[in-house]
Amino acid sequence: MDFLMATPQQVIATTGPQVPHDRIRAHGYAPVTLPPLASALGSPAAGVCAVAHGWAGALLSDESRFAAAVLTTRCDQLRRTFETLRARTRLPLFLLNVPATHGAETARRLYEEELKRLDRFLDRLGDGPQGEPVTGLGGTGSASETSTFGVLRLAPDAAVARPFCGGFRVGMLACCLTEADDAVLQMLPLVGLQIAVHATEGSVGTPTIGQRPNAPFFAWLRQTSRAAGLEGWIHVRQPWCDLYHAEVPRMISETALPWLDLETGASPAFASLRMRAEAFAETLQACRAAARAPAEGLGR
Repeated sequence: MDFLMATPQQVIATTGPQVPHDRIRAHGYAPVTLPPLASALGSPAAGVCAVAHGWAGALLSDESRFAAAVLTTRCDQLRRTFETLRARTRLPLFLLNVPATHGAETARRLYEEELKRLDRFLDRLGDGPQGEPVTGLGGTGSASETSTFGVLRLAPDAAVARPFCGGFRVGMLACCLTEADDAVLQMLPLVGLQIAVHATEGSVGTPTIGQRPNAPFFAWLRQTSRAAGLEGWIHVRQPWCDLYHAEVPRMISETALPWLDLETGASPAFASLRMRAEAFAETLQACRAAARAPAEGLGR
């Protein structure tokens, strides 16, 4: 069902790739992933992630368009957002508990129970099932559900590839982006940083850092770095995002490439961020010159 043609009674807002959209469609609804609007509710309170805050703002600013909303527990911030929204909206809300552990039979059973609970929630929205419900993940789940929770694809083209227009080839990694982050990304090419790989948790097939074990995430990171010929990575991170912040040293170690860790938030300090981006471009220039020096010496 196309979102533009659906009525408000048919559209369900979601928080991203860990929500099984195919299952929602099987019940006759149109799932729509809302982009976080960091400015919709003003600046978040201390300790609140700008993405979680912005997602709540996006929902509350236009809640009349939706029949319900489905959130996940991919991080503590989204779990707190669910509690906040319960007190601020009359929309039916559902919190899908997604196990962080992958591959374990117990975790798979727990997830299947969550999918059945989601089925019951969707049934109650209308007059019963509006389509043929998708079964659990015992080999009969949808492709999107399986790639989200079960078998993780590690193809180097899983992230969104961008045309390269010169400068330094870098990858961009983020859990999610707000409209304020979009403005930061538009600044990067101005200092010579061209995003050749755009990887967020919304990219199809991209493993997530929160899964346990998260070795597939780092394997994907190494493979993507080599396949795309990257010279460095830019990590766009929200304040209070401990999940990603704690893994920055390992991301540097696993890729053996320079990293720029940009903390943005609801109101990014653009002047400071640009200065750091310019310094990062200088670092990449020095790395490129050092790599060329031995080859030039052999040529003599």
